[in-house]
Amino acid sequence: MIAVAIAWGVPLILSLIAGRAFGEFQDRPFLLDLSVWARFVIAIAAFILSETLVEKALRLKLIQLKPLLAPSARPAAAAAVVTALRRRDSGLAEAVCLLIAVIATLFTLWNLSNVAQSAWAVNTQDGARSLLPAGWWCLLVSSPMLYFLFLRGLWRHLVWAMLLGQLARPEMKLAVSHPDKNAGLGFMGDYPNAYTLFVFGVSCIPGAAVAYHINDSGLSLQAYSAIMAAWLVLVLIVVASPLLVFRAPLAKLKRSTLAQTGTQATHYFRRSEDKILGSASSEDTPPDPADSLADPTKIYDAAKKLSVLLLNRSAIIPVCTAALLPLVAGSATMFPFKEIWSVAKKLLLL
Repeated sequence: MIAVAIAWGVPLILSLIAGRAFGEFQDRPFLLDLSVWARFVIAIAAFILSETLVEKALRLKLIQLKPLLAPSARPAAAAAVVTALRRRDSGLAEAVCLLIAVIATLFTLWNLSNVAQSAWAVNTQDGARSLLPAGWWCLLVSSPMLYFLFLRGLWRHLVWAMLLGQLARPEMKLAVSHPDKNAGLGFMGDYPNAYTLFVFGVSCIPGAAVAYHINDSGLSLQAYSAIMAAWLVLVLIVVASPLLVFRAPLAKLKRSTLAQTGTQATHYFRRSEDKILGSASSEDTPPDPADSLADPTKIYDAAKKLSVLLLNRSAIIPVCTAALLPLVAGSATMFPFKEIWSVAKKLLLL
């Protein structure tokens, strides 16, 4: 509430004093500017609220992952977690995020002549454009706060990705025949949902921008569908790519299990056939071999079905919906809701 009051409440007061808070929609007065609501209310609130939700969800995943680590690997895993916590709270990392945020806002000031005009932020007179007090506040305070919170969220996600990379290296106690078809790692596949609120906050920003673009210059439904698809793919790449670190150990497990059970199956069924048909056993075959070997068929079949990718489309519906919902809302005034929602549902089922 304090952050939103600083980022949104102060420029609202300044806009009221300047008489720029109300007006025609096309002039983008403060209270009718979609980008203001998206950036300084929804996004900032979502970024702050999501921090606690992400921490709790990822901590739960670590608790579930611990039993799958070999006892010899647990000290190194604990050290990796401590390192990750130190990186998460790094003052240097936050200083870098703040510096980038300031540079981004300075670029906005330098590019003022190309920025879409907002009646509450920019005053145009005789072709010259100058910032009003509310515009200066958003440039110097609100925008850096927004960019900083966004970059800090990305940094913490990068820390999580590096931690998973370290935890995936040691030998893990995985079960090929586990019913999740991921050798027991299936629970990791839905961790991107921890970022649902963060993704929603980010998606509101391009959603508002696209809404204005549609209103100003128009856009076909096909082009807008392509934008939605590209945005969804980008979000999934950023949020879910850390899961790829488990691909190598799962692929290694699948290969070794198929090789071992394949060889064992050959011996098992050959010896069983020899016993049934009364064929002579080879010299290197012990007596009654069918009784000394277990049938490896189930494990072999389970290994063939083992998926080396943990990303499950049905498990990440919440984060995908959060990515698309602001874009659907942003186009509601231009396209029939039924048509745009039909496109969104198709994308969610990709």
